[in-house]
Amino acid sequence: MRLVNLKDITISFGEHSILSGANLVISEKEKICLVGRNGTGKSTLLKIILGELLPDQGEIIYKEGLKIGYLAQEVSPDLSGTISEVVASGLGAVGDLIAEYEKLTNLSINKTKFLSARLDAIQEKIENQNGWHLRQKINKLLSLLSLNPSGIFSTQSGGLKKKTLLAKALINEPDLLILDEPTNHLDIKSIATLENFFISYGGSLIFVTHDRYFLNSVATRLIELDRGVLYKYGQGYSNFLEKRDKRWTEEEKQNKQFLKKLAKEELWIRQGIKARRTRNEGRVRLLKKLREEKENIQYKKKSANFDISDSKFRSKVMLEAENLCIGYDTQNFLITDFSIIIRSGDKLGVIGPNGIGKTTFIKTLLGKLKPAEGTLRFNNELKIVYFDQLREGLNLDKSLLENVCERGETLTINNRNIHATTYLRDFLFEVDKLRNPVKVLSGGEKNRLLLAKLFSRPADLMVLDEPTNDLDIETLDLLEERLQAFNGSVIIISHDRYFLDSVATHILSFEKNSAIKYIGGYKDWERQTHVCFSTQKNLNNQVSKSKEPSLRQKKRSRKLTYKETIELKTIVEDISKIEKIIAGFHAQLNSGEIFTVNPKRAKEMRAELKEHEQQLEWLLIRWEELEEKN
Repeated sequence: MRLVNLKDITISFGEHSILSGANLVISEKEKICLVGRNGTGKSTLLKIILGELLPDQGEIIYKEGLKIGYLAQEVSPDLSGTISEVVASGLGAVGDLIAEYEKLTNLSINKTKFLSARLDAIQEKIENQNGWHLRQKINKLLSLLSLNPSGIFSTQSGGLKKKTLLAKALINEPDLLILDEPTNHLDIKSIATLENFFISYGGSLIFVTHDRYFLNSVATRLIELDRGVLYKYGQGYSNFLEKRDKRWTEEEKQNKQFLKKLAKEELWIRQGIKARRTRNEGRVRLLKKLREEKENIQYKKKSANFDISDSKFRSKVMLEAENLCIGYDTQNFLITDFSIIIRSGDKLGVIGPNGIGKTTFIKTLLGKLKPAEGTLRFNNELKIVYFDQLREGLNLDKSLLENVCERGETLTINNRNIHATTYLRDFLFEVDKLRNPVKVLSGGEKNRLLLAKLFSRPADLMVLDEPTNDLDIETLDLLEERLQAFNGSVIIISHDRYFLDSVATHILSFEKNSAIKYIGGYKDWERQTHVCFSTQKNLNNQVSKSKEPSLRQKKRSRKLTYKETIELKTIVEDISKIEKIIAGFHAQLNSGEIFTVNPKRAKEMRAELKEHEQQLEWLLIRWEELEEKN
């Protein structure tokens, strides 16, 4: 059954056309992912479906009695009260009564006659509106999403606020749920919780996301908004890429044929008197029509095409930390006894729950915070650039050009001089906006500008704190490609699992008061730790199994990638290091003294030994795989 039917929808802002004759049908139990570049109008389309924005032309037909829920990209600063009260507000008037009832029942001290009378009146109204059943629904939903009903909303983390607002959108049991970047600012476990929830969700969804694993697991089909037109695709991200690229190639071919035909007719008309003969008037009219068609052609917008300055650092070791204790509270460190060596070519992905101390760890490695204990060594000639998720590296009052070029308007990248205007155009900034202040940019545009600023600087070590937030998928693909080819080292804090799988050669996982280093990307970390938060569909499983080559055939058919070459160089040292750690554990445990002196530590050591042995087993298997390809 059709829930929403959009017919010939057109909307423009000034001379800029957002939608041009767009058609879309949303049916029951469909889960649609809306994709497209930043600024193409995805949020505008969602607002039209919500009824918050009226189109200039066209018709929208809703199923009678349709209920729509909405999870916005940003959390409103005006929301207050407990988590339970915020969720209850999604039920309208009866929800407000339930929230007031909860608040009054908690006022157990100094109850007045007025409060008691008010409580009795609210109870009666709730009973008349079947509100007790709805109160049970609220508690059940909060339990399902692991939310504390009495928690104060304003004090919660970004992830818990997002889950609270999701509960608010779901409590009214909408037929259609609209989600705008639901995974932004969530940690991996929270993203996986949402992912699993929506895989089994029985209603219809339309959502915008840059998380390609989430997209691939949840969406039953993809809709692309490109230059005002909606294009329909089936399920699967790789399927979308293949068909979109095929469409772009065919479109470019048709445009070339059209322009060739137009050039031929223009050449003919210049012949003069022959073209004005009566028998050729039809050809003249055809030429006028071709000229009109040319004016209406919307060519594919330029893709981002930036480069990263090569590292000139020649030392193998870039940074070394030994026995660090990190944190603001000396009685309760975020990380204890942490050691690591970061070598040239390492791409280190940092993961862990929100609030566990990842950003504090980065600031300590950068020298912005002093470690409470331990030693941190890095070469004074090491050039470091830092992308902070709060974008403090940008001056909001200065223009785009002033932020990228501190002096003049010319940059030098890989020994090549380039004008700042040309450079920023490669990051998809329009020339007429380059002198505007940064504060007028969207979140995605600010992220692109900060990347442009950082990549214009010579760097040996790049430290990127949540670089993928608000970037469109096309820009993410290019960023991954450039970071893979970068000959320096990269430390990335990210909750984007696809991004980590594409870029990271190692994962640093924050677990309680420790940070443990693993070989490989996110999927490799899952295999080594036997942790799997989500039931993701493999992005490569778009091809039927009968056509899939065997693992041994795959190994024979391709050589080592750049990332795998770097991995092979370091894996032998990692194996040796873990073998020494295991030998040390065995020596202490075999002596028997530890069981008498510190039995609690002995128990912990046994558990840690098991983890190290599992990691060593995986490293040896991985080393054999890489050697077989080499």
